[in-house]
Amino acid sequence: MGCCEVKEIQNLEVEERIRTCIETGNSESLKTLCKLITYKNKSFDVNTIRFRIDDKLIVNPLGLTVLVGDEKLFNIILQDMGGDFDLMESLFDEAQTTGLSIICLNNYLVLLQAYLPLFMNSKKQETSSKPQIKIRETLNLDAKEELEKIIPCTYTPMQLAVENGHVGIVNILKSYTCNLTLIPSEIDIDYIEEITGNNSALISCKCNNYKMIKFLHCQCNADFNIINNFSENAINVLAIGSKENRAETFNCLEYLIEKVGVDFLYNYQETLILLKEPRAVCYFEQKLYSKGIVVNKLELEAEAIVRPAKRTACAKYETGNRFTFTRMFPELIRNSREGFDNILDIDN
Repeated sequence: MGCCEVKEIQNLEVEERIRTCIETGNSESLKTLCKLITYKNKSFDVNTIRFRIDDKLIVNPLGLTVLVGDEKLFNIILQDMGGDFDLMESLFDEAQTTGLSIICLNNYLVLLQAYLPLFMNSKKQETSSKPQIKIRETLNLDAKEELEKIIPCTYTPMQLAVENGHVGIVNILKSYTCNLTLIPSEIDIDYIEEITGNNSALISCKCNNYKMIKFLHCQCNADFNIINNFSENAINVLAIGSKENRAETFNCLEYLIEKVGVDFLYNYQETLILLKEPRAVCYFEQKLYSKGIVVNKLELEAEAIVRPAKRTACAKYETGNRFTFTRMFPELIRNSREGFDNILDIDN
């Protein structure tokens, strides 16, 4: 290969070749390309490369491997090509996310295990605390208007994994923290999100995810008895979440009452109004009857005894959901790896 050809690779093709290898998961081609570049250009620095993903997110090659969730590519860029971990995180920070959030959101189990030690090494102790934000209560017996206020909700990577039902991710994070004397908030199962006041346990209730609720209770000893910033307990949150996720509401409700021991009398009128799944409604009415409370959901609604105000909702993407793989790389969903005709043959 002549000098002109090498120069052309360095100046015009290297970035696109690296990007193509990463986006198509071609680790062997990336290794070969790495050897070729480092042999021909001793001063090559992979950390000078930037890839624009959208209007807010720009990443270096190491960050791109995190977005696609490939542990092999991550290690090649990190170890063989000298990828800068701190630089990657600073670029993610500019887009108001983190590598760990992306990994937990997308259920990248293998990559998480390679990433965690690096995360812990780079983690700095936060010396200043963020101000608490007070939110109005949602239980409003005399509400004349039902207003919904959109606020930014800042879930931690652990909480993102819980919200999306990634039990494997939660298990890895929980196991990793067992031997830590000081657990970073990002991976703390008991961390309480400041704006909503929800911890991982309440988030699992909001999602009506029976498997996650049971796992957090049995394996993680998560606290299901806290009251959030909206004056809601776990059962209230479950009832609110059942509007959109009701397939497992009955199992979740029964488990919270019978196994966890959550106080079902707390705000019981609001709970009964908000429950939608018929079996759950019937079960809850029976539990109330066992405590001497004779109440019927239909009658309660007709009498308008309780008119719950619309609860404060989290802004759609502030939890990091815009960093899912399908949102970042829709073209890779439409095309198989074999469909990329523009992959360069680096061996020729």
